[in-house]
Amino acid sequence: MIKPDYHGGSLVNLMQSLRAALGTGGSDACLPLTGLDLKELAAARHILLVVIDGLGENVLRQFPDSSLARASRRILTSVFPTTTASAITSLLTGRPPRQHAVTGWFQWLREAGVVATILPFVTRAGGVDLRKLGLSVPQVIDTRPFLADVERTCRAWLPEAIVNSPYSTTLTAPAVRTGYASLERLGEGLVQQLRLQPEPSLTWIYWPELDSCMHHEGVASPATAVLFEALDEWWVGLTRELAGTDSLVLLTADHGHIDTAADRHVRLEQHPELRDCLTLPLCGEPRAASCYVRPRARQRFEDYVTTQLAGYCTLLPAADLVAQGWLGPGESHPELDSRLGDYVLLMKDNYVIKDTLGDERPFSFAGVHSGASREEMEVPLIVQPCG
Repeated sequence: MIKPDYHGGSLVNLMQSLRAALGTGGSDACLPLTGLDLKELAAARHILLVVIDGLGENVLRQFPDSSLARASRRILTSVFPTTTASAITSLLTGRPPRQHAVTGWFQWLREAGVVATILPFVTRAGGVDLRKLGLSVPQVIDTRPFLADVERTCRAWLPEAIVNSPYSTTLTAPAVRTGYASLERLGEGLVQQLRLQPEPSLTWIYWPELDSCMHHEGVASPATAVLFEALDEWWVGLTRELAGTDSLVLLTADHGHIDTAADRHVRLEQHPELRDCLTLPLCGEPRAASCYVRPRARQRFEDYVTTQLAGYCTLLPAADLVAQGWLGPGESHPELDSRLGDYVLLMKDNYVIKDTLGDERPFSFAGVHSGASREEMEVPLIVQPCG
C-alpha cells in the first residue's frame, strides 16, 4: 500500500506551489511541491493546469512511445481515497481531504440525514437534488475555492454536461467557466483565449473521458488505447499552437486505475451477517468503503471482517487512518468523522466491495480506483513551457 506523500510530493503540494508562486498565501499545514521551480511558475504569463481524470502513471507506461510518456515528468501521489470526489476537491481547494472532508463518491451527510452522491449533489437513493432538501454545495463543502485567492484572471474549462453543475459553479468560483463539447473544441478554445486575451491568467482544464472509458472497458482495453492516442495527439497540437504565448502548461491527473473482474467483486448481499452490523449502506468508495457500525455489533463486525474477508481487505478504524496521515495534515474538518464512518475496508489486490440499493444497477466496472495500490496512487506531472 502506498500512502499519499503530503510532505512535498502530492497533488496538494502542487497546489501549494501555485499558491506560493502566485502570491495568494499558502497553508501552514502543507508545503510546496519539492523540485518545482516557483520562479518559473511566477514568471509565466499564462498557467494552464490540465487534469486528465484517471491518467495514472501506469497508464502512461502502457504507451512508452507517446508524446505524453516521452515528456519530461515527475511522479506525484494522489490523495486518499484515490478518487475523483476527493482528489478534484483537493485540487480545487488546495487542501487535503482531512480539511475539506470529501471522503468519496458516496457520503453520509448527517445535516440532511441522507447518503449523498456528492459530485452530482443528489441523494444516492432516488437521485433527489440535495438543494430540494435545503442543502447547498457551500454548506457541504465549505472550504474556500483555490481560484478565489488567485490574483490573476481565472478561467475554467469543463465538459458541457457539468460546467454549470452546483459542484462546478461553487468550486471553480470566481473563474469564468466555459463548457466544451470535444477535445478538438477544447484545444481551439484555449488557443483562442490565450491569443486574444493577453492579461496574466490561470486556467483550469478538466477532461473526464479517459476515466469513464477505463471504468467501462478496462485499463488495457483497445478502447482505452484509441482514446489515449486521441489525447496524445491533442497534447501535441495544443503545446505546438501555444508556442509564443508565454504559457506554462502543467498536466496531471486526479488518480490512476487498475483492472478488476467479476470474481473480484465482493457483494455485501452475500454477507448478511456483515450487513446486519451496519446502520447505513456502504459509503465512500468500492475500494475504500466507509462502514457505519452498530455500537453493540462492533466486535462481531471486526471478527467477521478479519476472518471471513481477510483475503479481500484490510480493516482500518477510521480514526487510525486520520491519525496515520492518510487524509493529510492539519486540523480535521468538523464533519470529517461523521463522513468517514467508523471503519474503512481497504481492499487488497484488485478486489472491490459493493452493495446495491433499490433500483441501482449492480456494480460491473472493469476498471476501478480509490484504493492504495501504486497503480491508483501514482500520477504524472508534466511541466511544458510554451514561451
